[in-house]
Amino acid sequence: MERRRTRWAIFAASVISADGNPDAYLLRALGRVLVRDGHEVTFYEERGNPALQRLLRHEGARGLDAFRTAYPDIIYRTIERRAGADLVEWLTRTLATADVALVQPGAPEQLATWVGRLTRRHLRTYLLHTGWSGQETAQDIAVLEPSNFSGIFTGPSAVHNAVPSDRLRRLDALPDPEGFDDSAAATLLPAAEHLVAQILAELDQGDSGAASPTPSAPHGRGMEESGPVTH
Repeated sequence: MERRRTRWAIFAASVISADGNPDAYLLRALGRVLVRDGHEVTFYEERGNPALQRLLRHEGARGLDAFRTAYPDIIYRTIERRAGADLVEWLTRTLATADVALVQPGAPEQLATWVGRLTRRHLRTYLLHTGWSGQETAQDIAVLEPSNFSGIFTGPSAVHNAVPSDRLRRLDALPDPEGFDDSAAATLLPAAEHLVAQILAELDQGDSGAASPTPSAPHGRGMEESGPVTH
């Protein structure tokens, strides 16, 4: 039987820039696998995030052009930092038709936390914590309220003691990111395929994970999203 097509929203520190952000290579591989298999995926990253600033500082506009040329199939949106009730409203609207929301630690903290809080029967939510940056502490993960997510995918060097055991998922064997170059995304395709297969299997099982009731939204500034960048 043909597998149904799913819609994914992926919130990243950056998919555009891998400068100081090796997770971008895995995210690019993930996007390529999803598009190849007929799923819909949109990446979201904060406008002017640190990884993108480093790319522009080191390579200028050539860095952006190189990404767009290498990954014409990846759809991404740059978003302004949001807070409070407007964040919750925008995120609820953005995820209304999504089947899967995936968050990379390094995405804006409040946004990442609210993705987990919006877990529902129709929406599976996951943290993707490779541990490649080596910078996250147990407290950094704990503040994202990992128990609210459907699951947390972790690499061998990730912070495990902050992750509830019933949420813990193991990533397929990951290479050492030291020495990654522009070909890294291709070498990570098997890991991306395994990750997608695990999540789709959970969707097929119909297990909604630990869906939390939506808390009252705090008040905050409005938020406007920049237009989509599609290639």
